[in-house]
Amino acid sequence: EEEEEEEGGGSGTEERRRRRQPKKRKKPKQTKQKKPNSSLAMAGEAAEEWLPPSWIMDTIPRRSPFVPQMGDELIYFRQGHEAYVRAVRRAKSYVINPQKQPWNKLDLRDQESVKVVGIKYEVGPPTLCCLKLAFLDPISGKMTGESFSLKYHDMPDVIDFLVLQQIYNEAKERNWQPGVRFRSIIDDAWWFGTVESQQPFQPEYPDSLFQCYAVRWDNGEREKMSPWDMEPIPDEVSFPEEVGDGVPVTEEELQALLYTPQQGEWGARSRDEECDRVLMAIDDLLSLDIVKAFSSPVDLRDYPLYCTVVAYPTDLSTIHKRLEARFY
Repeated sequence: EEEEEEEGGGSGTEERRRRRQPKKRKKPKQTKQKKPNSSLAMAGEAAEEWLPPSWIMDTIPRRSPFVPQMGDELIYFRQGHEAYVRAVRRAKSYVINPQKQPWNKLDLRDQESVKVVGIKYEVGPPTLCCLKLAFLDPISGKMTGESFSLKYHDMPDVIDFLVLQQIYNEAKERNWQPGVRFRSIIDDAWWFGTVESQQPFQPEYPDSLFQCYAVRWDNGEREKMSPWDMEPIPDEVSFPEEVGDGVPVTEEELQALLYTPQQGEWGARSRDEECDRVLMAIDDLLSLDIVKAFSSPVDLRDYPLYCTVVAYPTDLSTIHKRLEARFY
């Protein structure tokens, strides 16, 4: 299939602001792909490196890291994708061929409007998300008939290069100016800073908004930020007791930052109505003995090799939790 032929990159997925907390400890680097050890089955436990990553197994919706869903309309940032590929090669996370990247096959602009028309996952380590992205006409919003594929996984300190179109549109209207204060979510906490200047992250992409703002955090650190990772500071807001610290994000604040379903996306009903309808159906299914094997996650203590074969394990209880949290 096309997705398998093209190696790709990213996640940092472009929407991911540098979701990096100042002085945040980095995760251990991953090694090259390995074959599963048959001794895992004898030991009755799964090696951690083979477990599905939390970023694709979470049941609570989050702005970042970006988790794709079928039909998502996105902005793809070539700069972020290129940075991801460099990071993969530097960390030797897995074998990736730079010559097979989409910019070497297509005339890609610095950013492209795309729609997710295919998703699958590859067993790792690391587990890779394989996407087929159809080009959208920037004027009509309709698919042009052309597409490309890529593979990526979430990496520490690598910025998302895929951003929901809705989030991008809202962010570009803010037009941040030097001296303006902002806040950003990093590890479920608000961190505060000040905009210092706006300039292209790379001169070869002069019109791109990707990491176009130079900011100074209240703890004194500086870095580049994208506008979709920056939020205005409300009039009534809690500030940290000590300058440079973070403030926990409330559930209401997290929900306010998520994608807002548009009319017609869920058919004739609203998302709440459809989710409740499906939840009732799953509750009925869970009462049947025939679905017992699919009612909860596979116990990896009993089946330690399961995650070396199935890249994206799921079950009815996980789907139930996601429907309750309005993950979809």
